[in-house]
Amino acid sequence: MFIGLAHAQPLTFVTLTGAGSLSDTAIRQAAPEIEKQTGRPVVVVNMPGANGLIGIRYFLSQPSDQTVLVGNSSIGYLKAVGQFDGSLVPLAGLTKTDLAVYTSGKSLFAAAYQGSTLRAASTSPMTNMSICMFDSQHRTATTIVPYKQFGQALIDTVEGRVDYVVAPSGAASLEGMVNAGRLRMAHLLGPKFGWNALFVSGNGINAPWRHDVLKALKETRFVGVDRFDATAIQIMAIQQQEHNTISSCLKNTV
Repeated sequence: MFIGLAHAQPLTFVTLTGAGSLSDTAIRQAAPEIEKQTGRPVVVVNMPGANGLIGIRYFLSQPSDQTVLVGNSSIGYLKAVGQFDGSLVPLAGLTKTDLAVYTSGKSLFAAAYQGSTLRAASTSPMTNMSICMFDSQHRTATTIVPYKQFGQALIDTVEGRVDYVVAPSGAASLEGMVNAGRLRMAHLLGPKFGWNALFVSGNGINAPWRHDVLKALKETRFVGVDRFDATAIQIMAIQQQEHNTISSCLKNTV
């Protein structure tokens, strides 16, 4: 029998984004079921900043039997380029975010991008990785133009200073410009480009609460995000595939 939640050791979920983000919302929706399955209270800690490095380093400094990291494929990129030390093991898939290539409404990009030389706006390591993958799949040669502000990247795409921008489909700012005819979606990159997963540190993969967390996620009906629908083994295979692709991209771009 579980001891009371008030006296149990909490499970801390560290997200790399702010309150109200997709991963934050999903974990908070699953929290009651996780608490029911594990008998431990759930604490969500939002640690955005430095493209995820702040949250990752904090997570790696915490006890492996008490802390879980929630992140997406940008973690693989950061690990590949040596931005942090420590082993991260994916525990389960949480939700899928389709990234899309958006281009100016007056562009012919969608019909003739194969083999093109392009300029793309990027605002994060994750979009850098997506652009690199797009190049490898479609034999394009893209110059990445970094932006600190997403809004300016959209403006420059509309005004023709860059050929396209990679961003999550359905984002309100994008949909408004699409509906106004100023942007259009040229290519949907698919879920493997933005897969959020739960990560545990390398020495915490056999923690006794692992299966209880998976069961809780399966039994949670999320609002606005896909229901948990993959096994830990499938997620590990996807993460390995992403890691291989990232490594290949880095070798070709260095």
